[in-house]
Amino acid sequence: MNLFSSSVLVSSLALVALSAGATAQAAERQFTYSTQSNVLAPGAKEAEVITTYRAGRVDYFRAMDTRLELEVGVTDQFQTAIYLNWNSTTKADGLGGTTTESGFESVSLEGKYKLSDSVADAFGSALYAEATLGSEEAELEFKGILDKRVGNILLAVNGVYEVEFEMGPEETEVEHVIKATAGASYFVKPTFALGFESVQKNVIEEGEHEHAMVHAGPVAFYNAGSFWLATTAMWQLVDFKEATPGYNLNLSSSERFAVRMIFGTDF
Repeated sequence: MNLFSSSVLVSSLALVALSAGATAQAAERQFTYSTQSNVLAPGAKEAEVITTYRAGRVDYFRAMDTRLELEVGVTDQFQTAIYLNWNSTTKADGLGGTTTESGFESVSLEGKYKLSDSVADAFGSALYAEATLGSEEAELEFKGILDKRVGNILLAVNGVYEVEFEMGPEETEVEHVIKATAGASYFVKPTFALGFESVQKNVIEEGEHEHAMVHAGPVAFYNAGSFWLATTAMWQLVDFKEATPGYNLNLSSSERFAVRMIFGTDF
């Protein structure tokens, strides 16, 4: 099975199924890395397909991450969601060729609690938590969310903490990730916006600050009425801690380039 087949199949089937009978949206995302404070109305349901293509390491590397998310509004301030996560990766095998691994990876549960509104209040705010469990890894993620809508301009900032557990037969490796994300977008029309996103990512392993990377790139958003799309192209700009020899980037355990697309629709 090649790099794209399993992820493309999952995405295609989900897009066809979710588009049928879709209605107007209530909690669309204008950014793909920065989360906004808005939540679904009580009883409302939304499905999202999140696809991320990653490429560009010292040795040959291509990956496709696909997440199918089902969100449900519980109260005026709280929503929950479940994710099904797939991955397909092709990389150099050290013998002059490549090897590909594809398949279902893990399941995630999310909760988001809205504290204030980005339009009605001085700024929007929310708290977010996500737990992920797979056969080889587990992860906990926590976010503090701030955003503000002023006329045609939308701003969003997240503070993120993740702890990742890679479970092996003899020991479990633990990695801590601290991130700050920021997004700014301008609505050219009510249904179309262009902007910019950035991610500053710090990786801590065994008590050592291993990486301090900065990624950034443009973002576009479009609302078609029955569905919405958000896409970001993101480049790694620098690693301030341990760059790969000969580069100012981390191209050993991270990628030079990524494209993320989120498709969303009510159901």
